[in-house]
Amino acid sequence: RDPEMSRGLGDVYKRQKVERITNRGITDQYGGQDFVLKVEDSFQITGRGTVVTGNVLSGEARVGETAEVITETTSLTSRISGIESFRKTKEKAVEGENVGLCLRDVTKKQLQGQVTVVIRR
Repeated sequence: RDPEMSRGLGDVYKRQKVERITNRGITDQYGGQDFVLKVEDSFQITGRGTVVTGNVLSGEARVGETAEVITETTSLTSRISGIESFRKTKEKAVEGENVGLCLRDVTKKQLQGQVTVVIRR
């Protein structure tokens, strides 16, 4: 075995373990039925809104629902105007999926630091 390769994989496993613990901490803050999306990236689409992409940690969300966008400094309210996963339009996002949510009335500038999208049930 290549020791460099083993060390590299060890770092990957450590990072994944830390991420699982962090994700568990995020979902523990909300009830089991709440929709929680940990945002990994965001971008602005002129005329459509802001798209946030990430992994759905729990629950489900549907197009048209009102969501709370929680940043490190503030909490915003927005409506989900679209959901996509791997270039396919969807009506709902469920736990375990990587999705993009198109949000109205939120700008990319407002989404600084760690961002979470939540729909409380």
